[in-house]
Amino acid sequence: MKIRPYSRIVVEGMDGAGKTTLVNQLVDHYGDSAHLVPGYNRIPDPKPEMPRWWMEQLSVNPHGRVTIHDRFFYPEFVYGPILRGHINAPGSTIEYVQKFLREHAFLIYCRPPVEVLKNGI
Repeated sequence: MKIRPYSRIVVEGMDGAGKTTLVNQLVDHYGDSAHLVPGYNRIPDPKPEMPRWWMEQLSVNPHGRVTIHDRFFYPEFVYGPILRGHINAPGSTIEYVQKFLREHAFLIYCRPPVEVLKNGI
């Protein structure tokens, strides 16, 4: 397997798993070389249409900097059906974003410790 340097890091996971803490540590580690993209749930209203926002975020890649996403794409698969009863994106957009992330990003999945899951967050 070929190891590639990634210029994009996506941090995903459950609420309370430490995503933002890890993102802040990554931003501190990369310093001026980091470009932070807040999750869709953290952008101010009015929020743009989600698939359009995803595509805009994929085009953000400042030369020589590491783009770090505090959540990005995958929460829609969990929260979309719960909140709206469906995923808020056409299949072609989902396929494109998945392919892009698979080829150009390093995904970090965070989860809380088992004790937290057993006892509730």
